Amino acid sequence: MKCPNCGKEIADDSKYYEFCGTNISLNIILDDTNKIWLGVCAGEGSYYARKWGGKPENWITLSRINYILLSLLFGMGLLVYIIAYFSYKKH
Repeated sequence: MKCPNCGKEIADDSKYYEFCGTNISLNIILDDTNKIWLGVCAGEGSYYARKWGGKPENWITLSRINYILLSLLFGMGLLVYIIAYFSYKKH
């Protein structure tokens, strides 16, 4: 994962970046390494893994299932996904 402030590479389980001091535990950052489309689910999964623990892969899968269910049941999953893409921090 990259720091949203300075762009340098940091560990996935870091809460603060050791050089610039940016608090990354409170931000959902789009993840380019685990993305399938735009990186929203990968960013959410990494955020939930830092906040509540567990494997990021499990949280990423849960986030993807969430967007699929929103699309199938309510027809608004794609809209919510695109809104999330523009609201989350990019690298």
